[in-house]
Amino acid sequence: MFRILQGDVGSGKTIVSLITSANVLETGFQTSLMAPTAILAKQHYNLAKKIYLVKNGKSKKVRG
Repeated sequence: MFRILQGDVGSGKTIVSLITSANVLETGFQTSLMAPTAILAKQHYNLAKKIYLVKNGKSKKVRG
């Protein structure tokens, strides 16, 4: 499934994408989240670490 989520600032795009990613992870698949800037990517990564209780301890931040 490939989807693009768009909306105004503060409309809940991040939490919607993290909840969707959690559903995908529970089925045993991988997921990724892209951000337009390194600062926003770091903020999303830190939020995801707080929200998710990673069972296997695998979490990775990749920057390009």
